[in-house]
Amino acid sequence: MMNPCRSIFLMLMLMLLSVSVQAATYPVDDRGTNVHQPIVRTKWLSNVPTRHANSAITGVVVVDVQLDTSDWKGKPGKIYMLLAPASASGPIQASWTTQSEVLLPGNLESGQRVLVYDGAIESDQLRDTLTMTLRADGNRVLRPEIINFTFEIDIP
Repeated sequence: MMNPCRSIFLMLMLMLLSVSVQAATYPVDDRGTNVHQPIVRTKWLSNVPTRHANSAITGVVVVDVQLDTSDWKGKPGKIYMLLAPASASGPIQASWTTQSEVLLPGNLESGQRVLVYDGAIESDQLRDTLTMTLRADGNRVLRPEIINFTFEIDIP
């Protein structure tokens, strides 16, 4: 029969091990990212938008993404792109295609996070070019807005 103190100690050790196996999330430095035309020209999706008809506006922007992954080189990781929560102009939807096969194509809405890379980090930087289509409610967008995308990585 095992000593009760020893069994409690073993249980605590197992709990500590299970906690250390959890993934840690870190922000990814994307200061090298370049937006080709920071002011996105938008257009109405419908020729004659009304209150009851489709009032969505859309615009396209090309972004050269450069992520500094040097801190995680040689480790497996999952990188996510995040879009800041909705502002007074309402939610924004973003969808994108990629030029290379480094980052995954996808879509997300304000306040969401979506996987853009899953695998071993083999270099100091991940680079790709995204063609992003942005969509918002034209009735709510009253002035130009800054759209804030960020990246974070989960390391197991």
